[in-house]
Amino acid sequence: MMLARDDQSPLKRTPLYALHVASGGKMVPFAGYDMPVQYTTGVLREHLHTRLNAGLFDVSHMGQIVLRPKSGKLEDAALAMASVYRSVGLPLPTAMPMATNATLRAFAALVAQFMPFDLVIDEETADGQPARVSRSSVCGSWGAVAGSLRYFADRWGIPRAAIEGTQIPMEMIRRYATRGKVEVVYDPRRKHGPLMLKRTVEYFGFELESEAHR
Repeated sequence: MMLARDDQSPLKRTPLYALHVASGGKMVPFAGYDMPVQYTTGVLREHLHTRLNAGLFDVSHMGQIVLRPKSGKLEDAALAMASVYRSVGLPLPTAMPMATNATLRAFAALVAQFMPFDLVIDEETADGQPARVSRSSVCGSWGAVAGSLRYFADRWGIPRAAIEGTQIPMEMIRRYATRGKVEVVYDPRRKHGPLMLKRTVEYFGFELESEAHR
């Protein structure tokens, strides 16, 4: 386990740590995280590839600011973002490029492989707690939704959870799921064979499937 140089505390790892290592990244301490400083391909080839194609920058170690207007109106959120742009001296964007279906599917596949966000499947968290999809989200209520969980209290003071983010196809979830350890379970309802072997299919804390064999 690597230690940070300043306080000798263990370095944190981003959700993309395994991808960095597999890609030949040279890992160094940075802001309390174990981060890649360069790859075996060399800085020049990385630069040219980014200029000619695209580059992926891991921002998991950075802080996040979420702006939610009290009114709940989209135009108020846009005004807030405009204020942020003006405060840092950036011109307001005049248009946003539309993402193609291929781009959206590639993004969903990347999220499904590493799952760096909160995850809700069929409006439940991995520990079985209810978490509905936000009304402002474009995602459907059923299936897998990766994003940010928000906790709040309803009008009666009951704690609730909601999520908004990206819909991840279940076939991608199953593609990166893993088989759990085989366990011996006892079922008293089976008088002639109460002992069985149970194996599960799991994905980041979720039990997707469970099968038992005598």
